[in-house]
Amino acid sequence: MRRGRSMTAMPSSVRCSPSPPRQRAVIVLRYYEDLSELEIAAVMGTSPGTVKSQSARALRRLAEVLVATSAVMQATNGAAHD
Repeated sequence: MRRGRSMTAMPSSVRCSPSPPRQRAVIVLRYYEDLSELEIAAVMGTSPGTVKSQSARALRRLAEVLVATSAVMQATNGAAHD
């Protein structure tokens, strides 16, 4: 039985993220495949601590991208209405 969600359900901000591949992999395994940190560490051949740090970095980078994208969209929409 599949635990995670379909990759097509993944937001484009994650699919197209500028984060390195290992960080994207951690996010996909954690939030879309619903694996624990221990399971991710086993799948990726690394330690749970590395999984935690990669996850934290990826989430921070994703937040930065989303904030920047939101600012651009607001500026674009504001300019269109002026």
